Amino acid sequence: MTTHGPRPAASGFLDLHTSAQWFGVHRFVERSLFELCGTWSTDHDAAPGDPEGAGRAAEYFAVQSANHGWRLAGWVDRSPASVAPEEGPADTDWRAGIEAARSCSDPLSRLAVHTHVLAPWLAGSYGTHEGLLGSAADGGVLRWLRICREDVLDAVTRGGVVIDAVLAGRGDPPVDGYDTGGSAAAVGRVLAALMGD
Repeated sequence: MTTHGPRPAASGFLDLHTSAQWFGVHRFVERSLFELCGTWSTDHDAAPGDPEGAGRAAEYFAVQSANHGWRLAGWVDRSPASVAPEEGPADTDWRAGIEAARSCSDPLSRLAVHTHVLAPWLAGSYGTHEGLLGSAADGGVLRWLRICREDVLDAVTRGGVVIDAVLAGRGDPPVDGYDTGGSAAAVGRVLAALMGD
């Protein structure tokens, strides 16, 4: 599995250029997910036969879009002033994963992809970045990484609750291996794109 971010020259030390690259990765992912969740939150026609499920998904994505936007603003504010970070993924996997997620057309697939793939990978990216920083690192950046990671992990938990509620509203029992609406296939496509397979 790739780290989805730049590697430091030495363990525990990130030079200014490498730090700016990490900031650019976080900004790219948060901006992309802000836009994606925002689009999904307004797509009320995605499930014409399941208006309640579509409404629950839209509400979840509206909150997540706002959260991605809030974290994006935090990364913009914390970006090094002397080195303008180039917004973009360190590898093509994030871009491919987000493009694959855009192809999800129903609320349950979108919820599954955000909850089971994109948000956990984002939390992992924050964890990797945090792990690369030594004790001499900027305490403000370390705190922000931890806040972001915990916020994203909270989204995973909330997404699971919404998925269970959507399934229950359809009369389907909440189960771990659901394949309602092709969501398992959607998760597989996005995961394969993120892993570069």
